[in-house]
Amino acid sequence: LQRIDPTLGIYLMRAESGTAAWSLLGDQTLRHYRLETSVRISFAHPQTSAGLVTRFVDDNHFYLFAVDGTGRFEVLRANGVGNWLQLIPWLESKAVNAAGVGNVLEVEDHGDRLRCTVNGTPLFEQQLAPDEVAASGDAGVWSAAIAEELGEAEFDRIRLEPLESP
Repeated sequence: LQRIDPTLGIYLMRAESGTAAWSLLGDQTLRHYRLETSVRISFAHPQTSAGLVTRFVDDNHFYLFAVDGTGRFEVLRANGVGNWLQLIPWLESKAVNAAGVGNVLEVEDHGDRLRCTVNGTPLFEQQLAPDEVAASGDAGVWSAAIAEELGEAEFDRIRLEPLESP
């Protein structure tokens, strides 16, 4: 379930047990941008993960920067059907707030490198492979139920802004 709740000013994403959902901005040509969101994972469902998708080519080719309700983050790269490369497996960080408290997530795509932060704290930076530098892709938000329960995340701001090209 994905829906906008205008009375609360949020974009609500729910995922059933063991599933994920994402919403894209609808522009496959995105390059050199900063994508930021403010997300709160439901206190009732701390095993939810929520995050940002970048360089989305298709369901099997993209990057994911996510946090969960227990104070952890991860960075993944989907590179083909069933081929998930954990660039950073789930790792605890004091920068990540627990369920019930909001987190500001940010991904910067500089064309040749990605940079990810939570609440202003840089947590990941990676130089891209030469074949990726020339590529572009869509971006968006993500939510998943990573345990045997419902997953629920509330996004109350999604902002995309261009970065200066190198």
